[in-house]
Amino acid sequence: MTTHVRIVLTLLAIGSLASYTLPASAQDLRTGLDQLAAQITKAAPEDKQFLIAVADFPDLQGVTSDLGRYIASRLTTRLGQSPKFRVIERQRLEQVLGELKFSMSDLVDPEKAKQLGRMAGVEAIVVGSVSDLGNQVDIDARMIEIETNQMILAETTTISKDQVVTQLLDRGRQASISTTRPSTTPSAPQAPPGSQEVSQRLLIIGNTFKGLGFLPPRTNPANEHGYWFDKAFDDQAWQEVTLPVNKWGKEQADFLARLRFDFKPGAGKVLLSFESDDGIWIYINGKSLGHWGGNFGERKCVNRCSSRREDVAPLDITSRLVPGPNIIAFRVHNAQGNGYFNAYLTPEF
Repeated sequence: MTTHVRIVLTLLAIGSLASYTLPASAQDLRTGLDQLAAQITKAAPEDKQFLIAVADFPDLQGVTSDLGRYIASRLTTRLGQSPKFRVIERQRLEQVLGELKFSMSDLVDPEKAKQLGRMAGVEAIVVGSVSDLGNQVDIDARMIEIETNQMILAETTTISKDQVVTQLLDRGRQASISTTRPSTTPSAPQAPPGSQEVSQRLLIIGNTFKGLGFLPPRTNPANEHGYWFDKAFDDQAWQEVTLPVNKWGKEQADFLARLRFDFKPGAGKVLLSFESDDGIWIYINGKSLGHWGGNFGERKCVNRCSSRREDVAPLDITSRLVPGPNIIAFRVHNAQGNGYFNAYLTPEF
């Protein structure tokens, strides 16, 4: 859950220039970022799956706006859908940076990036910046391998500077200066990546995961353990867990997890992304959202594994949420080998 680094992607911003005619190649923000993610995926090596982290994208003056945060959030989601990458969830990235007392801008420092790699297993980082060209904005990205500090690829996309992009450029501007950061804990209320102004429109706080595992296989996960997926279920005895949950080493065993968070409705959507090895059952506030991947005893992953995989795009769960506390419950079944589970929420404006 969340949740969600071994490649550095650098975006370069070119600063405001004189207004000129918008090229035909410019596109809207989401289309441009989807294109950028596709370019990165295509250019990435075929023979290795990287664990990557995506940093915020400042402008050429080193100032990060809500646009730079949104770019990082969108790329985290889109790159996480590719079998070439495993992506550390942004909340987990913030947590690790807090423990290291780093800022997001510190990730461009090779030595500090290596510390992140050692602590979180990140192999490469995606860092970047944005360039305001008047009627359009260029987004230049680089992927850098942490251990060697070698650039793996560099890609660029151009978006039109429409009203949405203009507003995001103006909001939440914060200089990307390396400062000592207070340590954070998973249970502390935290806004999602973005400024307080954006958070007032769509708020997800306190993304706290609790897990109970490992359980023997059952034919009907809905009717066990005191309705563990119900919103009112008492999970105080469950331990807090840090995602991803990896390498169970317990075949024919299941893992239960619950994500508790507060939600403040706004103009945006909430997307749920997840990975599992093998099948996964998901419930939101006590009601089934669905089942993906293998059934009990069946080998079929979700959004991971090179074969026997079911690809599931991030799910819009906004209509399933209620103002205030919400619970998303997960059950992941490992049919054979090492189990795996990861999930995270992403606000989309």
